[in-house]
Amino acid sequence: MFIGLLDRLISSFSIGRLVIASFLARLVTLYLLPSSPSFLAPDEGTYASLASWVAESRDVEEFPAFGPNLYNTSKTLILPAAALVKFGLDELTAVRIVSILFGTLSIYLFAMIIFLILGIRQLQDLKELNSQRIAFIGICSFAFMPSSFIWSTLGLRESASKAMALASVLLLIRLRNSENWKGKFKQLKVMLLIWILGVLAISLSFGARPQTAIVFVVSLGFFLILMSKRRHSFSMAWMLLTGTVIGLLFSTTPKTQATSELFWTPVGQAASVAGKPASLNVCNQIGSRLKIDSQEFLCMPKTATKKQITLTSVVTQAPIKNLDELETQREANRVGAQTALAETNCTAFTNISLQNLKCNLAELPYRLSSILFRPLPFIDSGSFANNLASAENLIWIFLISIFAYSFIISIRKRVNLYITIPTTAFVIVFATLSALYEGNLGTAFRHKSTILWGLILVVTVVLTSNKTHPEKAGQEN
Repeated sequence: MFIGLLDRLISSFSIGRLVIASFLARLVTLYLLPSSPSFLAPDEGTYASLASWVAESRDVEEFPAFGPNLYNTSKTLILPAAALVKFGLDELTAVRIVSILFGTLSIYLFAMIIFLILGIRQLQDLKELNSQRIAFIGICSFAFMPSSFIWSTLGLRESASKAMALASVLLLIRLRNSENWKGKFKQLKVMLLIWILGVLAISLSFGARPQTAIVFVVSLGFFLILMSKRRHSFSMAWMLLTGTVIGLLFSTTPKTQATSELFWTPVGQAASVAGKPASLNVCNQIGSRLKIDSQEFLCMPKTATKKQITLTSVVTQAPIKNLDELETQREANRVGAQTALAETNCTAFTNISLQNLKCNLAELPYRLSSILFRPLPFIDSGSFANNLASAENLIWIFLISIFAYSFIISIRKRVNLYITIPTTAFVIVFATLSALYEGNLGTAFRHKSTILWGLILVVTVVLTSNKTHPEKAGQEN
């Protein structure tokens, strides 16, 4: 019965229908969510407050929660949400809608990547029924994995980060395959358009989560260039480099500087409304008063909107300094967490970087296994959210196992190496760095959704290609 239902769904499958179904499911979930920040992710309340703060044109440097750093590392989510707030939506609904749009876009991009790698226009183009089933299950698993579905519905930046990463992957692959297009002039125009869109996607990924963007560029981008033909390497490297530079500039900290400019400020109103002088009278002495039509004005200095650009601490901090502060970050993540990870034994080596490095590497197996394979049922259970995460994590354990098997098959049979090696590099590097940083299983489980697309992508393209045309895939690579 299940196989029959699956085959009927495959026969009527299209990316457009999947996108619509996913979008409607997210809208229904949005309707069912409480009007206050969800207990599953209280952080969305902070993002909502920041969106409202930006919509009111207030100085992000004065934002009470995390100052300007949160704004600079979530601009891709906050700026569209702030625009919706200006149109009259409440701030929590605004960040949730933006997250839903990015989540829906991610599904479209992921399905397009699968189709592009497999060389098909629709699922039915795969000749073997088992290959169709694998591709269908892979795409739908990415679309409706419970935790990933929730994180891309709540007002969080995970969906924005994921969408921009997938857009970058799709455009890099399109640029790599540009030799298949006929017509030199048309090819140049299309390549230029892809290059510009790729730069934009990479730049916006820095505005969603700079740490993930850096890992993406360094790992996946580097290996993808390495696995490509020389004539494509330059344009791909130039795309990554330009996108990274613009992305770093996009992730900046604006600082306001006070000036000696004086403005007539209406008495009884906040000085922040000061602007254009109330009359032609020159305001040149602090404290002087002017009365026009029963309205009294006071000559006051006004903070200028002149801004000085400084790169965020995420980029400017040296790796050694970040290494020395790992336990401080982990301790902050452990505060109030029901599933806090064990404290480190490296605190005795504070500010001695080489010893810290050795100690953290010694603890890496425990931390990495915790990130990848926990929470576990009956061991890490507790709250309702922890129980749900523990149940779903059984799927994750199976998926990670199939991912490892698929990558080995890809290496042995040389199946789609140009995408499996870069994607696996991204998964390994991201998981390793997350293991060093995370302090509790709840946040770690949420951040683990960042590598979901990589796991499913490798499994789908390897198992599907292995069943259809392994020889062709091997020759291509």
